Amino acid sequence: MKILNSKTWLLTLVMSFAAVLRLYGYYSWSLTNDELSALLGYSYGSLYNNVFVYVQNDFHPAGTQIIIWFWCKIFGTSVAALRLPFVIMGILSVYMTYLTSRKWFNYYAAVLISATLAVSQFAILYSQLARPYSTGLFFVLLTVHGWNGFVFLQKNQKPKFLSLIFFVSGMILSMYNHYFSFLMVAIIGLSGLFLVSKLNRKMYLFCGATAVILFLPHLKITIQQFSAGGLGWLAPPDSSYFQMYTKYMFNNSKWYLLFILLFALIAAIKLPYKMPENKMKWVALIWFLIPLLTAYFYSIYVSPVLQHSILIFSYPFFLFFLFSITPINQKSVFVLVPAILVVGSIQLFAINKFNGSNEFARFKEIAEHINSADRKYGASNITRAINITDSSYIGYYLSKLGNKSKFEFYHNAGRAELTEVINVVRKSNTPYFMYSWTNSDCPPEINQIIQDKYPYLIEKVQYFNSEYYLYSRNSLDSIRQIKVVDKVFCQNYEVEQKHFTNPIIFSKDSSGVVNTFETMNEKIEYSSTFSLPLNEITNNTSNIIHARVSLKTQSNDADAALVFSINHGAENYFWTSLNLKSFITKIDDWNCCYYAVRLPILKSPDDKITVYVLNLYKKNIQIDNFEVKVEQGNPILYGPREDRYIFNKTSNEPSN
Repeated sequence: MKILNSKTWLLTLVMSFAAVLRLYGYYSWSLTNDELSALLGYSYGSLYNNVFVYVQNDFHPAGTQIIIWFWCKIFGTSVAALRLPFVIMGILSVYMTYLTSRKWFNYYAAVLISATLAVSQFAILYSQLARPYSTGLFFVLLTVHGWNGFVFLQKNQKPKFLSLIFFVSGMILSMYNHYFSFLMVAIIGLSGLFLVSKLNRKMYLFCGATAVILFLPHLKITIQQFSAGGLGWLAPPDSSYFQMYTKYMFNNSKWYLLFILLFALIAAIKLPYKMPENKMKWVALIWFLIPLLTAYFYSIYVSPVLQHSILIFSYPFFLFFLFSITPINQKSVFVLVPAILVVGSIQLFAINKFNGSNEFARFKEIAEHINSADRKYGASNITRAINITDSSYIGYYLSKLGNKSKFEFYHNAGRAELTEVINVVRKSNTPYFMYSWTNSDCPPEINQIIQDKYPYLIEKVQYFNSEYYLYSRNSLDSIRQIKVVDKVFCQNYEVEQKHFTNPIIFSKDSSGVVNTFETMNEKIEYSSTFSLPLNEITNNTSNIIHARVSLKTQSNDADAALVFSINHGAENYFWTSLNLKSFITKIDDWNCCYYAVRLPILKSPDDKITVYVLNLYKKNIQIDNFEVKVEQGNPILYGPREDRYIFNKTSNEPSN
């Protein structure tokens, strides 16, 4: 009885940590782009529109959107209401993990596995999102719970009716939830063919066929989604992904990973001389590896889809494998489990400073900055522009603040669209200009275009995948402007400039004033070229390199481009250009042209950057005031860069 009470107490402790950590602050941080997208789908009105208009143009099955539609109809669209069912399923997933691992192994392995999952940053984060991740994990584990009712039977036993219900409903829900939870239950189903007795194989196949048949109404939508390709914005992974993902699974810390491995070893110390045979540990490993390798190779050879989130459905089975050799009656778990819960929580909050917003773009905070500036300076005194996927995303939070501010544009992808930005800035007569972006295109030229008319940056906030800026043209604000430019190099064609090659200069008198500029024609393809080793212009890989040039042409077909190029010795590994045609609004007059780049992953601090104007079709053009400047960038823009210490060779990466 004493041991039973201790076991009950330990499981209660695990579940308490799982609940508290998932419920804590789940509604306080910003909705993500995908959650706001789901609310956009909800705004389409009918369930039919949600499925056949919104979901059909998405890349997920309809299940999660259907859950959101029904839930929001009853409980509303507040953050707390929207995320609550996903949090609850995240908590229940810990308990379902306990039930299955106890069935596969024993109580002692089960509490170690469920404790590690309870304090997993990976599992907690995706339990706090109204997306198909915690739901998918729960549905997959529900499938396994029913699957166990087929596999773990005595000879001549038949599965219970409840096992059939869990197995079929878990499969159907997983198939409608996410294509990788679909893949997961397909793997589980196929595995069972080798483990289910002949007596129950027909019933097992009938359950699988029932689930497939009930998915057929969705097949047309699925075919259309897959015909559209993968995630266009996602890059294919490289071999370093496996190391990165392993670290991510263990609270993004190699030390916490070693801590868990050590505890798995300690938990196995009392193994008998001969390790007990249990094929389920290999099943767990296979279930973990197949989705990972499928996503990896599909992303390389077909279309990029690999993200941490889609692997959460198989993630617990790696923990199954780690603790699978914990023997029966390993009493050390009564010390190991509380230690995992405490150390995992410390890693989460004291070291990682866990907050869901740290991994996603901010909408709530950007809206708060916008509203604060409107109140401080007067909404009518500010011209506003923003880059977001849809205006409703920022509107969700602004409406909660009672802010009805309008924006001159909600999206501008740069390139040819920069003409719109120039026109907006040119027509603006307000004392202040606000620009922000979140989880969208963020052409850095926009900031430079704004600052030519509004030279004083007075507010600047940078987050992961989002930024906010407020500019002023009031000279009184010069004393509080934020300095963001580190270095400026300018070729004004009046005297020989260091770091620029010598151009062919032309001088022209205009009302007694001599204007000196560079001419390019059918014989001249490259302008005066700026060239320097990177370590002489910047000491931070997050910085932005801007180029600006005044350009005059006599015809509409005169194409020129600003070019950035980086060489590692004789090897050119970065080359990019921007056609300047969209900036040419005045023929036979000077037009200001812009291009800027965020540095790529660098190979060496000595790599040489060159910037020049390329006369694409060798037409007659003139250029003047060719400027290159270095702006302090956002060090957390898309997370820590792998080359962030390249300019400081004596520094070592800090440990977690």
